[in-house]
Amino acid sequence: MATESLFESDEECECYIRIKDIYEQPLGEMTARDAEREGGYTLEEFRKKWEEINDEWDPDKVVTAVEFEYVGRSRPTKQVSQVE
Repeated sequence: MATESLFESDEECECYIRIKDIYEQPLGEMTARDAEREGGYTLEEFRKKWEEINDEWDPDKVVTAVEFEYVGRSRPTKQVSQVE
C-alpha cells in the first residue's frame, strides 16, 4: 500500500530518495535531456503533457526542478553532504 504522507516511520516508508540538486529554470530553456529525465519524454511529449496538466506552455514561466536519485528501501545511515 502506497503512503501519501510526507513523513512516515521507517516501518511504513516504502523507499528513500536523495536530493541531488534543486534549481530554477524557465520552461523555454528545457532541453531534450531535461524532458528525458522528467519521465522518458521527448521535449514535444513533455510539452504536450505539461499543457494537459497546466493548460498552457509559457516559455517564460520559471519552474523549480528537483533532481533526485533512488537510494533504496532502507534508510541511509551515512550523512550526505549538501549539494554544492
